[in-house]
Amino acid sequence: MMATDPEKKRQRRARWDDRRRRQLGFVNNLFLGLAVGAVAFELNQLLSHPAFADRGLTAAVWSVVLASASAIGGLLTSITRLLDFRATAAIHGASSTEEEMCCRSRANLFSRITWMLLWFPITGFALALVFGVRWVWVVLASEHGSLPV
Repeated sequence: MMATDPEKKRQRRARWDDRRRRQLGFVNNLFLGLAVGAVAFELNQLLSHPAFADRGLTAAVWSVVLASASAIGGLLTSITRLLDFRATAAIHGASSTEEEMCCRSRANLFSRITWMLLWFPITGFALALVFGVRWVWVVLASEHGSLPV
């Protein structure tokens, strides 16, 4: 029974690592999609509707810049995630202990970078949303005259 206990722990760890990676990919793709959609929507509003382009332009520009930065952060997160997978796969193909340790070190580095970068698209999109709402609020307030700016 003691011989299978470490094996069960290893399998459990592998299962949770897989679940964690899938969730990271889901969250990153969600915010990447939202950021790209926000950039497209906001640019469309700026270019097609003069009322949106004339009022609250500072908030609009900040919103577009932050949503674009969020999308770029999502792309960087995806790239480092792929590099992490590549380094992890190289561990199993290592021909020596030294090469394996080097691959493990790279995999750990890319993993840490990926998880740190994940906060960039989340934070960037949240700030873009704040500026976007402010922008729409200013436009509505100027059209209706009764909303506090």
